[in-house]
Amino acid sequence: MIVTHPRFQANIQKQFDGFKFPIKFYLLELTTFFQAGYARFLIFNYPDIRRYDKILYLDTDILINSDITKLFEFEISSQKIYVLKEGHIGHAYWGGNFFDFTKYDKTQPGFTSGILLFKPSREIEILFEAVRDHIIKYVYIDGNMIPICLDQPFIVYNAIEQNKCDMDILVTLAENNPTEVNANKIIYHFPGDLGIHKSKFAKMLNFGKKMNLFPKSTKSIENQKYSWQNSSITFLENGKMDAFGTGIYEGLDSHTIYAFFGGRLHVITFNEDHTQFVSMRTDDNEQVVGDVIK
Repeated sequence: MIVTHPRFQANIQKQFDGFKFPIKFYLLELTTFFQAGYARFLIFNYPDIRRYDKILYLDTDILINSDITKLFEFEISSQKIYVLKEGHIGHAYWGGNFFDFTKYDKTQPGFTSGILLFKPSREIEILFEAVRDHIIKYVYIDGNMIPICLDQPFIVYNAIEQNKCDMDILVTLAENNPTEVNANKIIYHFPGDLGIHKSKFAKMLNFGKKMNLFPKSTKSIENQKYSWQNSSITFLENGKMDAFGTGIYEGLDSHTIYAFFGGRLHVITFNEDHTQFVSMRTDDNEQVVGDVIK
């Protein structure tokens, strides 16, 4: 299920064309970056939430390395959220502004809010309600600044305060900002540079290559220049581009690539002999047709 704003639904659905599993949408009328951040804690408003035995929430800066259904084989408590250990609670990213350090050790681990495994129980619903109430009071009533890590300090603080988090299960199955592929890891998470998708995409694309997610050769377009509206782009070697500045690209199959340049992601499909392409910009579906320049 994809949680998103209604205006993104059609474009997201298009990305799933050809997949043989159903996609559900939970559409929320969000208007700010911060609201998008804490939207995960509105999941209990989803009408069919009680139909499910276990819920796995994932941010979008994630790659799946192997069979994700293994995560659902664990017996988990209805009293806990299962999270990936990250940082420490003495830092503002993980609730440092909220904890009473006469009761807590500042070096106690925090966790990322990008991966949450839980049962849709009343106990977890109470936790999520407490997070939302805390956000409303701290930001909207008391007028404090929105934390740099958005909702994360609130969930870390409230989950630890209520003794409702487990950091043991996911540590062997998930990893933040990995450097090497590990067959035992199921989830790779790429946090950092909050809201700046360009750096995240570059990290994910480069690591996806290590995972062999993009095994197809792009030799046929290397060092080729193509027209692009009133200008041109050039596909260089090693997945680099000269496209109104520096860009990167990676092959999806023998005629399709992902290309990231100008701060935007494009899906580019070539004809049989790679002399022409049609590019679709993923955020607004704008199309450009280009021809090879000899």
